[in-house]
Order: sequence, then structure tokens, then C-alpha cells
Amino acid sequence: MIDKLQRYFGSSMVLGQTPHEFNEYKWFLTTEHEFVGVKYDDLSEEALELLSIFLTPYEATHQSLSVEEAYWYDLLFRNQKETIQSLDSYSFIRFIQFNLQRPLQEKAELEDALKSLYSTDVVIIWEHETSGVIIEKLISINDKDENLQDTVDVLTSDFGSTIQFFEGQLYDFPLSLSTSFQLERAWFQQLKKMVTHQKIIKPTSFLPYLIMKDVPNPLKEQLKQVLKFVEQDKELIQTVKVYLECNLNVSLASKKLYMHRNSLQYRIDKFIDRTNLDIKDFQGALSAYLAILANELDESEA
Repeated sequence: MIDKLQRYFGSSMVLGQTPHEFNEYKWFLTTEHEFVGVKYDDLSEEALELLSIFLTPYEATHQSLSVEEAYWYDLLFRNQKETIQSLDSYSFIRFIQFNLQRPLQEKAELEDALKSLYSTDVVIIWEHETSGVIIEKLISINDKDENLQDTVDVLTSDFGSTIQFFEGQLYDFPLSLSTSFQLERAWFQQLKKMVTHQKIIKPTSFLPYLIMKDVPNPLKEQLKQVLKFVEQDKELIQTVKVYLECNLNVSLASKKLYMHRNSLQYRIDKFIDRTNLDIKDFQGALSAYLAILANELDESEA
């Protein structure tokens, strides 16, 4: 479709990762989150209606950005190779990316709700209608907030849209955006399709996935052999994964799974019996978890 549009509009149409020159171009967003700009001078009402059927019109919301918001927008989405030498009196910074299931009319209300979660200084930048980043600036490493876990369900309920967060790592200065934000941005794009059940993706959950992606195939296959005698029992594997992610806490895992403790304990014992892998100790739990991740990566890439 894009090829046909380019042939039709010719030089009046541009493609890009970031919209610009809003006075000259009307911008649209594709399903692949790419931007298409068409010059207003060559955009008839009929063409506008037609494009709006196949593409999502993108409003120039960044025109109302504050000076600080415009500064960060340019840094994160235009000057992506920039190195920030220092930032006022702040010593640390963290990027918390978010993605919504659908566009919201109440964007300002969501921003206020997100800002209220932090006692630190934060700036919220929207990249697209359904995604953006919270920039958390800290004076001390002890200032870091951990409020998202307790409130994400409330946010989802209040705004009627599932929200997924990617909590980045803590960085000091000087800070290279290409090896911090841009890298984490790429990770989020990969992982949000694989861990759809997780509303908050933290370093402790995404780093094992990233490590497993680069593991040589022979080792992946060896890890997958651990699950050979349970691989058809997807429910059992998912149950064990939740148990492992709950730090081997049967009470917590049973609550998350809406399952009686005895039923969960039966499944854990069943897994141990079939795999000959004791997941009640650290080494066995680690081996099982890596095997489950290897299996999930294999399925996602199939």
C-alpha cells in the first residue's frame, strides 16, 4: 500500500520515524508505527478521507509541549546519538516506557495520574498516540520510586485500556542515548510481544530473555530437552513459570494463579517427577526457568 501511495503522491509524500514540519505536512501513522507525511498543498479533501480510512491521522500534539518536553522529545526521537554530559543537579536518570492497548481521549488525565505516582521529578513524552516514555530524574539513588506495581491495575480500570510498562535501568552521567534509551526502546519492542501477560517488565524479567536470545542454538536445544517430557502440558509449564517468578513462594503463586495451595503443590511435584529437576532449590529453579524461556523464544520465532 505504501508503494502505491508513493507512486500517487510522488515527492509530495515523505516517510519517517518522527513527524516534523507540521505546517507543511499532514501526518499519518501506519499499523507498523511508521509515519507518512503528505504536503497540504497536494492533499485534497477526497485524498484526506481516503488516507484516513487506511492510516491513522496523527495530530501535532507536540506543538503544545513545554520547553522541557520539547527538549526531551528532540533528544529521544530526533538526536538519538546524543550524549548527555550532565543534567542540572540530578545524578541519575531512568526511562519507563509505556504502551496502551488503544488510544485515549483522556491523555492529560493519564499524565496527571502517572505523575502522581512519583515523588521524584518526572517528564512524560508521548511518542505515538498509544506509547510514550516517563523520564524519571533523581538526585540520589535512594529516591527511586516503586509505585507502578501497586497501581497498574487501578490505572487499567480507570482508563479502560490495558497499559504495559517497561522499567528501564538506572543510569548516571555522562549518558549515551544510543546505548541507554534507544537500546531499551528496541528491547521493549521485542519483549512486549513475547510477555503480553506481564503488565510491568522490569530488568529482572527482561534481562534473562535478552541473554537467552543470544545463547548459541546447541545450548538452547539442550535446555529445551529439560522440558521434553512435559512440553505438551502448556498449563503445567505456565504454572511452574509463575511459581518460579514468585520466588518459589507457593502462597503468592497460588494467589496469582487463583489456585489452591495443594493443587499448586501437586503440579510442582508433577513437574519435578517428570523432569527430574528439583525446582525447589535455586539451581534447579534457574535451570527450569532458562529452559522455559528457551522454549518460549523458540515458539515466538516459529
